[in-house]
Amino acid sequence: MGADLGLKTEAKLGSLYKGLLAINYSFQRAMNLTYPGDATYQNQLPYTPLHLANLNVGVNRQGWGLYYNQMFSSLRFYNNNNDTSDNDYYLPYYSLADLSAVYKGKYKLLPIMISAEINNLYGASYQVVRSYPMPGRSFRISFQITI
Repeated sequence: MGADLGLKTEAKLGSLYKGLLAINYSFQRAMNLTYPGDATYQNQLPYTPLHLANLNVGVNRQGWGLYYNQMFSSLRFYNNNNDTSDNDYYLPYYSLADLSAVYKGKYKLLPIMISAEINNLYGASYQVVRSYPMPGRSFRISFQITI
């Protein structure tokens, strides 16, 4: 049982710029329905957040773009026991931010794209799976040419 909601819009910002906004929210009640009568029956499945939200904001101008993405995840349980009073049964919520700059254009009539990204912009410490810490801040530069 769940729901996904999304809003996406673009708007001209003056004569040269275009603004982009996208908001997405997911509610996912993924329940353990394996054994009726079991103590964990109808509890949230491990590692599945109940709430997940994303905010994407960007500005484009003549092939150039600057984008910011913010993702929020609610707490998740690492097993079928959904006891929030005991820290041993759940992973806390986390929030991640990414920033990217992109150029799309042509080189000798061939489409190219160059991008630079900073992932986990604020260096958040988080775990998607228990006991496996995720990477901190990372950088990526890429170049793509279509022939």
